[in-house]
Amino acid sequence: MAKTPQEAPNGKAWAKECYERLGKARERKQYIVQDLMEGYFFTNPRRSREVQSQYSHNRKNVPDDVSELQTTVGMDCSQDFAGLIVNTFMPANFPWVKRGQGPLSDEDWEEIKEKVEADDKLVLSTIRSSNFDAVAYQGFEPDLSIGIVALWIDEDEIFKAPTCRSIPLRKLEIDLGPDGEIGPRFVVEQIVGRDIAANLGSLASKIPPEIDKKINAKPTQQLELVRGLWRNWDNKGTEEWFYIVLVDKAFVHYETMKGEGSCPLVVTPWSPNPDSPWADGPALKALPYLRVLDTLSGLVQDRADQAASPSFSYPNDGVLNFEGGIMSGTAYPHASGTNKDEFIPLFFEGDVNTTLITWQDLEKAVRRLWFVDRPEQIGK
Repeated sequence: MAKTPQEAPNGKAWAKECYERLGKARERKQYIVQDLMEGYFFTNPRRSREVQSQYSHNRKNVPDDVSELQTTVGMDCSQDFAGLIVNTFMPANFPWVKRGQGPLSDEDWEEIKEKVEADDKLVLSTIRSSNFDAVAYQGFEPDLSIGIVALWIDEDEIFKAPTCRSIPLRKLEIDLGPDGEIGPRFVVEQIVGRDIAANLGSLASKIPPEIDKKINAKPTQQLELVRGLWRNWDNKGTEEWFYIVLVDKAFVHYETMKGEGSCPLVVTPWSPNPDSPWADGPALKALPYLRVLDTLSGLVQDRADQAASPSFSYPNDGVLNFEGGIMSGTAYPHASGTNKDEFIPLFFEGDVNTTLITWQDLEKAVRRLWFVDRPEQIGK
């Protein structure tokens, strides 16, 4: 990764362009906000349901509907899917990435083969010595099921292993580039003022005086920290990225990053969408099924509750009125002489078998979308 630090010719101009691009990326997310929120509800209901970067993560937006979820199918599939991808494509202690001969001639390949193999081992050794494995799985579950995984990879010091950080979707804003791939990308964090310096690390010395003054005046106020990256398409021969850092819309830092793989923010879509930077992961595709499954699970639980603790009616001067429904374990009065038996069970049979069969079919369909439907244990 080649970095070229330099002073921005015009900090205000870079800040303006950064927020213009960020605004467009935020507009892109608006089309999928409801799906992201619902996807989290079914796959990891305790995750913050506030997925827009302009809002802070605090007690006010902690989910309060966790107890309303009736099925764990989404959570089960999300965990299985993350494990499947890790074990299939990046298993621990196994060389899951290596380079081959490609279009090189046999003669040229023989000259560099040993060097390539040695470099591949070094790359994998560096990955293993970092926190990549733990952070990758942290990012995969459940974001891979949603459709987008983002990792920030830092290589600040030559003698230390790279450090990886999973970026939650609520902090991520992305847009499509001119090549149709995910291009402009931003990490947006709402941070307490006194923690800004710690988050900026070596860039803390570049915090503008007006921001320092604001932080010192009120250390507990929330400030917006933006890290923005987008390609320099004027340089078509070499991959080059602009890297801009802003605090509370004030310019802090600018540099260019050159070379393939130089961008520290890696954003990976599952099942990309050509019309949007936000991919359609298994969880989003399964939302119609998950909604019905959730309803059916509730119905089965209600029927089981009635069967275990049935309601009944008893003789009284009152008149039966089921307008408000029947609660399990509850006694209802009826007029005397209604039936020769003074106590009448109020358990009305429904077709539970049909509900269970539909439930099983839907669960199979959901697991197919998540690629975790095999092997199938029939239980015979």
